[in-house]
Amino acid sequence: MTIRASKLLGRAVVDRDGERIGRLTDLLFEGRYPAGLCYALIDIDRAADESSYTVAVPWDLLDFAEPGLRVVIRVSRQALHRLRNIPSD
Repeated sequence: MTIRASKLLGRAVVDRDGERIGRLTDLLFEGRYPAGLCYALIDIDRAADESSYTVAVPWDLLDFAEPGLRVVIRVSRQALHRLRNIPSD
């Protein structure tokens, strides 16, 4: 499947059960040409007991589902919490 980055940025990210986790805000590439897409930056929605944060998620943990090109992540919110690595603005 070929997807334009402009169609992904800002999309909601949901878990396998369809619960919204956050939104996809940026893409990270690594290396020289041909560069490989390595990570998706996801702003995680704030839970009642935490502040908002951004995580870099390996690209291969994401799936894309129709309709509306939903971004589905194959890890739990708790696993993402352990990946906290990029402070939000």
